[in-house]
Amino acid sequence: MAITPDMDMKAEISDGEEGVLMRQKIKEKGLKISFDFGTQVPKEMKKLIVEARTLHSMTDAVNVLTKQGWEFSGSDIQTDENVTYYYYYMQRK
Repeated sequence: MAITPDMDMKAEISDGEEGVLMRQKIKEKGLKISFDFGTQVPKEMKKLIVEARTLHSMTDAVNVLTKQGWEFSGSDIQTDENVTYYYYYMQRK
């Protein structure tokens, strides 16, 4: 499914044990969102990198990128001790 700029992605956190832990981590330590565009970063992308500091959820990040002409192509979750990393892969339309 392609995400268009006028669509909002809805992220839900389950009520199970994993969902409770996720809510607790977000409350305690917050959420850090960053964009990685590789080594050659145009001015437009630099603005998005700065804007990432003001976002409050991964859904916000995906919606910002879709408005800039990006399309969701996949995701991945990795856990390292007490930190969970959520990777959302996007590509230019």
